[in-house]
Amino acid sequence: MTTAADTVVIRALSESDIPALRELIGSVARERRWLATFDAFSLEDTTRFVQAALADNAPNMVAETDEGLVGWCDITPLRALAAYAGVGTLGMGVLAGWRGKGLGQQLVVRTLDAARHLGLRRVELQVRADNAAALALYRRAGFVVEGCKRAAVRVDGLDYDVVGMGLLFGRDD
Repeated sequence: MTTAADTVVIRALSESDIPALRELIGSVARERRWLATFDAFSLEDTTRFVQAALADNAPNMVAETDEGLVGWCDITPLRALAAYAGVGTLGMGVLAGWRGKGLGQQLVVRTLDAARHLGLRRVELQVRADNAAALALYRRAGFVVEGCKRAAVRVDGLDYDVVGMGLLFGRDD
């Protein structure tokens, strides 16, 4: 039997995805739980981000269905400072109706594979401490907890801790 999850294609982000990616990020952001922003970025900012990522050959994957884009995962290399060469920061999200179907895992695995092939040696991320599903996903992908920032973010008057996680390619620690 074919399910909706069977129709998902995980592929590299393209410039033609900019409007749909902007809407997808906005949808996840407006939930006010998963991202550090609470609304879509402007079309101009989204365009700049995507064009810079493509020019930099940064690992950026999207999950696409007949409905359009339903998830993304990106790793932004930290190239601005020489000491951070080989390090990237991971960000991702999946549309509410598509969570719990394994898309996050597929996106993370494919994006990390691309980061490894790009030559990154470390990928790091931050996630709210109350996001148990994301913490479990990242642990399965090989990330380890490196610390916790207490009351690091405030949403609707409530403070939340943020967990920092990291993955080192080619190391088991």
